[in-house]
Amino acid sequence: MKKFRYYTDRESLLKAVTNDGMRIEYCLPEFKNDKEIVLKAVKNNGRAYYYSSQELQKDDDVIKASFIQSGDTKIFDNFSDKCKNNKKMILKLIERNPYIFRYLPDSLKKDLNVCFKAFNIHPAVIKLAPDEILKNQSLILRLIKNKEWILKYCGELNSNKKFMVKAVSVNEKCLKFVSEDLKNDKDFIFKISKNL
Repeated sequence: MKKFRYYTDRESLLKAVTNDGMRIEYCLPEFKNDKEIVLKAVKNNGRAYYYSSQELQKDDDVIKASFIQSGDTKIFDNFSDKCKNNKKMILKLIERNPYIFRYLPDSLKKDLNVCFKAFNIHPAVIKLAPDEILKNQSLILRLIKNKEWILKYCGELNSNKKFMVKAVSVNEKCLKFVSEDLKNDKDFIFKISKNL
């Protein structure tokens, strides 16, 4: 078992956590409440967050730095409501882990830019979307250009003749997701055959 030095002086600890954030586990309690030390630690290893003081575990700067380094959604859930509603910041954090979508306030879960970014990075996140987003034709058409299987989660749209004609014209692979009713609809078959 590897032994770690127990840090009692601030300067030594600052150097140590810059190279190994988890060294914060082995220090005096007051250093776990020192924002500069904790920020250096979480920027090196996001999981160092769990060894910081309870007060700093609620600090948005610490949470953001830790999340950016680790992508840990449990850490993201500790953000203040103010940060969770900061669309500009959320769009940036989605790049690190789009599954933060689960923890977003309803207003951002219904925001088309937030949805597009999250679903485009990791299409399976669409399973967390509210129904009204799954029915948004313009958003779904943008997404299916390269990710046709998103239609798997858009049940009602798969039966919408007008929408599915557009979908197939955007990406032929969308044919796999056409409803049984439309597969037997002569008018639908005629319209899509003109586009293929």
